[in-house]
Amino acid sequence: MKRIPMMTAAALVAMLAAGMAQTARAVQATGGTVTNYTLNGSNFEAHIFTTVGTSNFVVASGGNVEVLVVAGGGGGATAGDRTGGGGGAGGLLYTSSCPITAGTYVVTVGAGGAKDSNGSTSSFSTVLSATGGGKGGNNGQAGGNGGSGGGKYHNASGVAGTGIAGQGHNGGTPGYDGGAGGPFCGAGGGGASTTGMPGTVSGSGAGGAGLAYDLRGTSVYYAGGGGGGVQTTTASLLPAGAGGIGGGGMGASS
Repeated sequence: MKRIPMMTAAALVAMLAAGMAQTARAVQATGGTVTNYTLNGSNFEAHIFTTVGTSNFVVASGGNVEVLVVAGGGGGATAGDRTGGGGGAGGLLYTSSCPITAGTYVVTVGAGGAKDSNGSTSSFSTVLSATGGGKGGNNGQAGGNGGSGGGKYHNASGVAGTGIAGQGHNGGTPGYDGGAGGPFCGAGGGGASTTGMPGTVSGSGAGGAGLAYDLRGTSVYYAGGGGGGVQTTTASLLPAGAGGIGGGGMGASS
């Protein structure tokens, strides 16, 4: 058996991976970082792409391929008004069997978003294209829409971002506003498998969980959402939102 994954990590959230399994004949290809491993008694070869931007995947002999594409995650919100929501995970797309032929396929690795910015698209040629994650909501502004949506900030104004069906989930809502004395707790961004968690009186919301795939000899989670930010008083110290499993970043605290 032969498998060829391509993977990237931008800000621990943006990832692209493709795997190729032999059917009637072995796929022969070059590109990315190559890893060989054995799974269930069969030998595989993984090609992993980790550089943001475009690269070539050159196929000498085609066959059916397994493809996983994860876009860049959205950036968390800046604390324009006490706290912000967590960024949404980049969209995740997977197919277990995709036919390819000899030729050159362009692999695009999307970067994670800077603060207050959506993530960038990742794609495997024209076969699969995943949308970047939505930015976290802040100061009455909505969380960004994207592969997974950005979480809502603490105030009653604004809404969580919306995820794309089949790629991710919505950002968490609501946030929590404790009034003049606080605390102020943002909601988490959405992940590939679950919606972001809301901010509550007990702390900010965690990012939504990612999904696990075994494309390089071990099961790895991808596309976790970012945790919501928190601001507390000295009399009420509360945790920021944890990042969702699969690369989601922890929320900021002040």
